[in-house]
Amino acid sequence: MNLKRYVLLVHFADVLILSFGTVSISLFAIPGTKYHGSLFWLVFGILSIFLGLYFSVVAHRHLRRCMWIYRNMIPIPMILNFRIEESSDSTDYFALLESQSSQERWQIALLPIAIKKRFSAQTNIPSRVYFDPVTQSPLVVETHEGVLWGMAGNGAVKRVG
Repeated sequence: MNLKRYVLLVHFADVLILSFGTVSISLFAIPGTKYHGSLFWLVFGILSIFLGLYFSVVAHRHLRRCMWIYRNMIPIPMILNFRIEESSDSTDYFALLESQSSQERWQIALLPIAIKKRFSAQTNIPSRVYFDPVTQSPLVVETHEGVLWGMAGNGAVKRVG
């Protein structure tokens, strides 16, 4: 699955959240139903609509930012290793990047798309890393297996050394 399909899936989930919000507000507003006038349905509907719109905007902006960086920035060669955190709820993938020319090290939370188990078991993978010019932190990692996309958010990228 590539980044555009992943974002389309997120937009589909956002449409479902927006639909729940619209239905909730309708239940509040339509007279003659047992939910008419219930403040719970109004608050739930408004919160659902705001959350759906917020997640949709964040996903779209992150997609555009990643694609722009991938197309316009010059990559820096680095060595990639993976750190995988498994729990009963999910599996989180982190790219551990080490510069070949300096002692600079980064940890990036990755979107769990296009990461193959056999690929994540490899170590010291040569890669090309694209840095965000605004934050001066890595966001896109290109390897022989494909492109890995960093997650959005304040805690997604950490300087390790």
